[in-house]
Amino acid sequence: MRSRPEFVEMRNALRAFPDEPMSFRDYERAAEMSNIALSAGIRAAPTDLLICAVSEREAAGILATDLQPILGIRLHPF
Repeated sequence: MRSRPEFVEMRNALRAFPDEPMSFRDYERAAEMSNIALSAGIRAAPTDLLICAVSEREAAGILATDLQPILGIRLHPF
């Protein structure tokens, strides 16, 4: 976010969603996904890969069109 008010607005909007607990398996899967992405020439942020790992576990879609074809995760419908 470019400004504190934008951050606060986004933070408050996201608080409406429940937190998804993560386990060590999610972190391990994110590390595997990092290796897959790197072998395809894509460097992804650890946070993005953790989101991908949890999304895969929950059979939820992601919004990252650069990672979706490489990792085989469902793309969230726009």
